[in-house]
Amino acid sequence: MKKYFILLVLTFALFNCSSDDDSTTVIQEGTLADLKNWANPEIIEAIENQGFIIHEGINPPNIEGSYQISPRVLEATNVSNDFPIGTTFFRINLMFGEQNNNSLTVNFVGEELNQSGDVHNTQSVENFLENSYITGSGNSFTVFFKVTEVNGNGNEARILYAFSGNITEDGIANIQNALFMLNNFGQDGIFIANNTGRIFRDSDELAEHLVQ
Repeated sequence: MKKYFILLVLTFALFNCSSDDDSTTVIQEGTLADLKNWANPEIIEAIENQGFIIHEGINPPNIEGSYQISPRVLEATNVSNDFPIGTTFFRINLMFGEQNNNSLTVNFVGEELNQSGDVHNTQSVENFLENSYITGSGNSFTVFFKVTEVNGNGNEARILYAFSGNITEDGIANIQNALFMLNNFGQDGIFIANNTGRIFRDSDELAEHLVQ
């Protein structure tokens, strides 16, 4: 369970201390505050500042299934000298499974497809029980994943992937996809800076179900 406790130690004059003087603040699961603890406050604030919608709550809808974001266009970015807003990127297939609303976790595999339909890049989550966090309520959800990526030269970085939207009979409406640098391990010349990244959307406002 993702619960974090902040112990507030109160110091009083000698002979005035007692066990009743300590208080504990509990950060509730499924909240923005808890998400900031799970990732870090700076990256969550950066993602929000770029217009990414985070649906809070501990009763997210079931998102298990396969979907495709296409056309996938750049909605916002805080990366220096980045592509223009509206640039079309490779479409992406999303596969969610093993969702557990008790632990607020879900597994994920993503495939970027080039213009010919061949797989250009694959993303997956190692140990999704630790590296995923799904929130939401009703038909609205937001899910974050901590993903380790290695470039062609063997350089490693930690990326925060996120998806947000509304589950419908046809797929995921109003879907947004964020990719932000969680930790580039000091490799600013190789990877983008920490807490920077891009937000994408499906230009037809729906990530359709993939036929299995």
